Amino acid sequence: MKIQICYENTGGIEGFEVIETKYGLAGLQEVTDHSSEEIYITECIDRMEYEESLKVLSLAVQKLRLNGKLSVNGTDLRSCCTLFVNDSIDSKQFSEVLKDVSSLQNCCEVEKVLKSLGVLIDTSVIKGTTYEIKAIRQNG
Repeated sequence: MKIQICYENTGGIEGFEVIETKYGLAGLQEVTDHSSEEIYITECIDRMEYEESLKVLSLAVQKLRLNGKLSVNGTDLRSCCTLFVNDSIDSKQFSEVLKDVSSLQNCCEVEKVLKSLGVLIDTSVIKGTTYEIKAIRQNG
């Protein structure tokens, strides 16, 4: 099973079951533990309250089978602030980035959470204001 976790379904990835988090985590909680070979969390955790975003990461790892792949992307807080402070983006552009955001984390924070949940970080990339982390579940 392959799962795409998103805030709102605006068109899923082919071959992935889409689970929305806009109205809660029930859809994700119903997935059998250790049943997914690949999970992609896209533009989701930024739109949730901080504690809820941590719960999504934890549940995603719980649903991932051994050696399963996890991809997470979101808005990198540090990059946004650095671009603004260095005048690389103006307040209008900064506001546009933040318009639908409920909470932000930086890439390193998300990596730390994932490591604490027992996954191995494979790659971690920041492009502009967006991070993408790819990880593999290594333990049972």
